[in-house]
Order: sequence, then C-alpha cells, then structure tokens
Amino acid sequence: MTHTTRVSRIWLGVAVLAIALSALAVAAAALYHADTTRPVGEGELFFEEATAAATGVDEQVGSGMSLDVAVRSIRHALGIEAVSAIDPDGVVVSSTSASLVGTQITNPYVAFVHSTGRFGAIAGPTPLAIQIDEVDEWPAGAVLYQVVQPLDEGWSLSLHYDVAGLLARRAGERRVHPLTLQLAGAAVLLLLTGVVLLWGRSVAKRRIAESLREAEILAQRSQELEEHNRRLDEARTQAERALALAEETNRVRSEFVLMINHELRTPLTSVITGTDLLRAGELGDEQRTALLEDMQRDGGRLMELISNMLAVARIENRGLDYALRPTAVSDVLAGVAASTGAVGEAVADPAVADRHLRTDRDGLTHLLVSLAENAVTHGASSVAIRAATELPGEPDHCVGSVADGAVHFLVVDDGPGFDPAFLPRAFEKFEKHSFSSGTGLGLYVVRLMADAIEAAVSVFTGPGGTTMAVSVPSVSAADRVAA
Repeated sequence: MTHTTRVSRIWLGVAVLAIALSALAVAAAALYHADTTRPVGEGELFFEEATAAATGVDEQVGSGMSLDVAVRSIRHALGIEAVSAIDPDGVVVSSTSASLVGTQITNPYVAFVHSTGRFGAIAGPTPLAIQIDEVDEWPAGAVLYQVVQPLDEGWSLSLHYDVAGLLARRAGERRVHPLTLQLAGAAVLLLLTGVVLLWGRSVAKRRIAESLREAEILAQRSQELEEHNRRLDEARTQAERALALAEETNRVRSEFVLMINHELRTPLTSVITGTDLLRAGELGDEQRTALLEDMQRDGGRLMELISNMLAVARIENRGLDYALRPTAVSDVLAGVAASTGAVGEAVADPAVADRHLRTDRDGLTHLLVSLAENAVTHGASSVAIRAATELPGEPDHCVGSVADGAVHFLVVDDGPGFDPAFLPRAFEKFEKHSFSSGTGLGLYVVRLMADAIEAAVSVFTGPGGTTMAVSVPSVSAADRVAA
C-alpha cells in the first residue's frame, strides 16, 4: 500500500468517523431531551429509580462496600432527599439522614410492602425530621413521597422525594435543556466536517491519481532498467568466473601433462633400458643385481604414481566411506607404528594417553602414515609421531577448523621444509615444488581424508624441518558410554 493510499484511507476514515459521531450526537441529544422532558412524579419514574437503587446496593455491598457507604452513594446518584435501608423487623439500620437511623417504622404501608414483597410508593407526612448533613431540611410532618423497594431476605430500601422538588422538575419539562442544544450543535459541526472532508478527499484523489499513474510508469521503467543492469552484471560475473575457471583448468592441465610426462618417462626409460641391457647379456653379476634393484625401484615408483591417480579419481567420484566412532589414542598410534617403517617413534603425552577420539581408526591411521611417507619422499631422513594436547604454536598454514579440546597428532620430520610462497597451494591437486618428485597428489589426498573424518591439518615449517599437526575432535566418557 502506497503512502498516498494510506493517507486517502485515513482521510476517508476521519470523514466517516465525523459523520458517525454526528449521528451519535443527534441520538444523544434526542435521548437526553426525552429524558429531561419525561413527566416526573409518576409511578414509572419511582419504579425505575427504586429498581436501580436496589441493584446498586446489592452490587456495592457484594463487592465489599459497607451498607452506609452504599446507601449514601445511591442517594448522590439519584439526587433525591433521603435513602434508607430497613431490616425485616421494620428498623432503619442505615440512612443518609442520621435522624432516621434506629427508628422503628410502624407505617402499615411499609409493613404491607414487606409482607407482599412488591414495590410501592405513597405521599404522606414524615414522622421524624429528615436531615441532610445533620441539618433538618424537612421537619416532622412535612409531606414527602416515600418509595419502598423490597430487597432479599425481607429487607427493603426506602427512597424519599420532596413533592415541591418534583413539581419544580415538572415545571421545567417544556424547556430545551442547554446540554441538548450543545449536543445538537456538535452534531451539525461534525456533519459539516465530514462533508467537507469527503469533498476534499474526492478532489485530492482525482489530482493524486494522475501523479500516481505517472509515478507508476516511471517506477516501471526504472525497475526494467535495474533488472536489465542486474542481468548484465550477472552475465559479466558468470563470464569472468568461467574465464578464470578455464584459465585455471588449462594451467592445471598443462602442469599435469608436464608432470605425467616427466614422472612416467623417467621410470619407464629406466625399465626399458635395463631390459635391453639384460637381454644383451653383457653385464656382470653385481651390475645385473644393481640394475634389477634400480628397475624394481623405478617400477614401484611407477606403480605408486598410478595408484595415487586412481585413488584421487576414486575419492572424487565416490567419496570416503568412514564411520566416526569413539577410538582410543593408543589404538591409533599402535596402528601407525604397525603400518610404516618410516616412523621413528609413535608415542603419546601422558595427558592424552587415555583420551578417546571421534574418528575412523583406519582412516586416521592412513592419514598419519601418508604424512610420514610424504615427508620421507620429500627429503626427510627421520619422522616421529606424537599425540599432544597443545599445538606447538601459531601455524604457518591450516586446512579445516580445529575443534575445542581436540587431540593433536604431530608428525615431525627433519626435512628441508616448505617454501612459504608455495605453502598456500600445497594441499591443492597437482601442486608441487618444481624441483620435487611425485604427482602433487599426496597432500591433496591428505586434505580429502581430513575432511572426511572432520579433522584439521596445521603446518609448522622452517629450514630445520616441518611439523604436520592433525587435530581430531575428542569425546567424553559419557559420550563413549552412549555410543
């Protein structure tokens, strides 16, 4: 909803409200005039006010108000001379006129009302003076209207009206009360206000409609232009991404072709050349043994290269099917020590010896062994693995997020370390030092395995060696029991 529409509806609502209030003012004036000009002193008036007084006393006393306060409240509400409460024995127990309290009513009329339980009204002299604020306003013998309204359990309520006052009210019946005139004037004013508002709204609405149509056309044109620009931006962004992806793909493809050409050609050349020399039969026993060992080493290197490429393809196509369950740190280290001879030692700090991890034992073992073998492949002469509660410092590079309370497996080697410029790309596919051997897939596979077991890998490197920290989430004793 537009701002103009809201304003128009508010305008219309105010106009309708003004007209409705005008109608209510007319109705109120008519009702008030009818009430002020109603004949007084008749039984209908006495009955209505007596009934209202009885209901008021019952409600106020029922809500906890004292009988004296309730009687005084009714007198002020009706604006009459006196109100009294009479018990079943005909004794006035409460009254707005103190002179009546304790009086025994012997009037046979009151006794009749008590006995029949019906409303009644009579004009007659009062046996005692009626006071208002302890002043005798009506002396004994003064003629007053006495209205008696029965209450529950034999009680009754007595109302006194001054005859002269009723006659004065009757004399004013034919006048128009000032409040009636005020209500009628307010009704006329509200009606005129509503009519003016409706007329002003219709004029303003016609003028605003044209402006709204023009604004809608401009907004539509602006929206179409913004949509066109947005599509152009999206197309440009997609084109830039596609170009960057194509360039990266070409770079990786070129480097992969060069790497494969070098890594495959070297061992194949060794195997073919060795085969030719063996066929020639011109080698001595020692030369033949050395040649066979070289051919076996190059063949193993060739098999490792093919296995790594097949492993990466299998992982990328099918993923790693690891089951994460509570596993003891000691079991992992035992598996590492049994899986490779490249590890000099595999120990745990006393603080983590009894800890349990949420991991896959075989997957974590394979990951640690891969890091150890990768270190040996790239120049390390010794590798040690240790389980600790703390990292050795601020890592130079990190893959994944280290969980709170994790156990850290530190793979420490004495190799040449990483080139700081190369380190951010070390865990990408086919990325490697230009001078190093291998396919550039070792650390890429490590990253895939770490992701699969929800672990993080941190690198601490320098000229004196490298520490690879594998951080694995730990589990509590309660979690182990639940599992």
